[in-house]
Amino acid sequence: MITILSYCDTNEKKNQLSNLITSLKIKFPEKKILVYSHYQDLEPKYYKGTDYYIFDITNPISTKSFTDWIYVYHQYKKFHRSGIDCGFAVMQMIKRACLFLLSIDVKENLIINYDCSVDDIDNISSIQIEEDKIGSFSFWGPGNENNPNPAINLTFMYLKISEIGKEFFESITYEKYMSYDTSIIPESIFGRIINESFRDRWVVNKLTMRSVISLANRQQIPNNHGLKSYFSTVLPTRNNLPSNNHKCLAIWTCSEKVNNIVVSINNTDYTLYNEIEGEYSEKSFFSHLPEDVNIEEITLLSVNSKEIEPYSIDGLDDIYWKSNYHDPCFD
Repeated sequence: MITILSYCDTNEKKNQLSNLITSLKIKFPEKKILVYSHYQDLEPKYYKGTDYYIFDITNPISTKSFTDWIYVYHQYKKFHRSGIDCGFAVMQMIKRACLFLLSIDVKENLIINYDCSVDDIDNISSIQIEEDKIGSFSFWGPGNENNPNPAINLTFMYLKISEIGKEFFESITYEKYMSYDTSIIPESIFGRIINESFRDRWVVNKLTMRSVISLANRQQIPNNHGLKSYFSTVLPTRNNLPSNNHKCLAIWTCSEKVNNIVVSINNTDYTLYNEIEGEYSEKSFFSHLPEDVNIEEITLLSVNSKEIEPYSIDGLDDIYWKSNYHDPCFD
């Protein structure tokens, strides 16, 4: 069985899920597929071809929060991103998916995320587990090889669920998750949970399974889109001043100077001009978006007065704008 974990709340994510399912059906026609979703409005056409679909309305979020940032020197700005802790929500997906599969007598389960690269799914065939092991896991980040309780990737693992057993999965509760030090990342908590029951009974999976819509990166332009010839990173962001939360569009990794971009917001076109001056304008683009406009989606229509295949960034709700901001901002 192949289980795909998903929270596909944007068109980009939905299309990625659909493409992944299609690729899996072609490469592994003998495998059954389960899609487990915490997002309510996933239309059936996006999980067409799967054998099972589970929507779980609970999506339990812990009281912890995380923040990271990146400094882009040619914009003179530090871009922040804060987020809620979805660690237990993912663990509950794993738990409930495996309990369901055990109830229909499934013995083994490969777990991947909706955004894993279709170019890497051939690696699934290479996973090998010794008879006395309960599963194969990959590390999350560097420095885990000699860690007695390593951080384990929550979205790529192969489990012998019949040997792990129902009792273990049922033991993964919110109370247990929150009993660990709140400074520990979810992947490290999962590593501890695995080792408490199965230390030395699992193997390390060193195969590559890249994420194409990684939350560890800012908005990345898909490799097959025409915008990639101009730049690869685009980020809707906002000012972070006491009396100024003006929304903006930041772009970097430019392959040529970008002077202007036409965008569509709520079916109205706006021309944005590059506010970065000097030599850094060759590498970056930054512009304030129109004020007093509700912005939930931005569609890029042209670059330097040249029309492009429209590229939309959606999912820009209040939570997004609250969580993505920059400082300082030189207006």
